[in-house]
Amino acid sequence: MKPKNKPLYPLVDNFLLVGDATAIPVLGAILESLPSGSTVQCIIEVYGKEDEQDLPTSANVKMTWLHNANPVQGSQLADTIKSLTLPSEKLSRFAYVAGEFSSVKAIRHYLKKEKNWSTNELYAFSYWKSGIAEDKSANARREEKDAE
Repeated sequence: MKPKNKPLYPLVDNFLLVGDATAIPVLGAILESLPSGSTVQCIIEVYGKEDEQDLPTSANVKMTWLHNANPVQGSQLADTIKSLTLPSEKLSRFAYVAGEFSSVKAIRHYLKKEKNWSTNELYAFSYWKSGIAEDKSANARREEKDAE
């Protein structure tokens, strides 16, 4: 029996896409598949300007590239999200957030607790945890995801 593919996002008009360099493949896939009427704020943190990429899309995108030469020492992503004007509850919206554990946790908390985004409006997953090997961080990342 062939498993069903779960869509990466629901059909909404407004998207917030956030991630670090580890999220570029999934954010690029989302951008490429969005319909032309979609409005998107996309924030990606990479090491430097040379790591910025052309991510094709037919959606209306406001792209922000952040540069961080020391991602293991912290991220600008959460502070950047807090400075944005986000779509209100009255609009159909969805956020896809992926990257380092503490950044994802801070953004998830901000969107859910301070901006009242529902669980259906947000997918947040950490790909890695600063200072901890991949095999050791998997349980902490899974537990955080389950706590949503």
